[in-house]
Amino acid sequence: MQNKSVHTPSNANRLRQRLTWLFLLFVGLFSACQTPVESDEWSSDNPLAVDSIDFIKTRHYWKGYNFETTDTLRVQRLKPDFLSLFKVTDSLATVTEGEQLVVNDIARFATDSDTVIWVKLTAVGVNYFTAWTDSTTRQASSSMPKPVTGWIKEADFIKRVVPDRPVSKLIYTMGKMSFRIVTAILAILTFATLLWLRRINHRPPLCVKGGYPMLLSVIFGLCVVFHRTIWHFVPGDWVAYYFNPTLNPLKSGLPLIVALFLASFWGLIVVVIATLEDQLRSAPSFGKAVHALLYLVGQNLVVFGVVAVLLPYYLSVVAFATYAFWLIRRYRRQRHHHPLYRCGACGAVLDRPGTCHHCGAVNR
Repeated sequence: MQNKSVHTPSNANRLRQRLTWLFLLFVGLFSACQTPVESDEWSSDNPLAVDSIDFIKTRHYWKGYNFETTDTLRVQRLKPDFLSLFKVTDSLATVTEGEQLVVNDIARFATDSDTVIWVKLTAVGVNYFTAWTDSTTRQASSSMPKPVTGWIKEADFIKRVVPDRPVSKLIYTMGKMSFRIVTAILAILTFATLLWLRRINHRPPLCVKGGYPMLLSVIFGLCVVFHRTIWHFVPGDWVAYYFNPTLNPLKSGLPLIVALFLASFWGLIVVVIATLEDQLRSAPSFGKAVHALLYLVGQNLVVFGVVAVLLPYYLSVVAFATYAFWLIRRYRRQRHHHPLYRCGACGAVLDRPGTCHHCGAVNR
């Protein structure tokens, strides 16, 4: 039987290998620690340059952002620094209300007293070729004009436009003073009408005393309170949401109070659908269901007018808390006087689970 020789490395070779691996590891770690990292700090030799990251954080828009005009805009075709340098005049161009605009460029120009940010715009709407008209002529040329762009001061621009997004347009409409005044007037008239109907009927319609109407009024008032809280404490978050709206309350980077507002809004939508279905199924007739729904709409319109328009912030919060407590307490008192079961087939009222006396369906 032959013995096989096995080569065993000496202690010197083992030490040499270990030192080599330790040296390579040390060099790798040391070189990795010294790897240069690019800084995202703003640096520019031009003092008039605009930092895009800072501009987006503070103004919430940048180049390529779409807007829609809410008023007439007057822009100049030439750059402001060119006009001030060569002391020339520029014929202004006018863009009409309701036109779509896109931001082409944003620049800062120095004036005699201060530096001003100017925005370069281009009309991109359906009426693109009729949006821009020369202010020096009374009638536009019959030939198709060339694409026209113009410069305007950002302060004048932002006052006369709205972001070209449906949610932003809705926020803009609801924020108008005319809308608030009309809402306040409707709230007062509705409150007077409800008092008159209550005096005639001696009580509100039976259908609006259920759990869904109570929950609808509470969530609706909660949405209004959340909105006013955002405006009172963190208006910048609402401005940022106005320029970049979303309907997803779970979107990353969304402030907590805005996410709570969106969550309450979606909860309101769900409860509205449930209330409609409940009222139409439980009312004795379609006319009484419509009467109950109109009464519920008027009641919440009064809540909106009082909490969102008429009262200051802190008084509106107290008024809503009192109103919600009264609704919940009234519901708890009246819950024993209302049926807890309905037929799953026809919606008829049931005192207990079992056979429906109206359609004969078995409910378990």
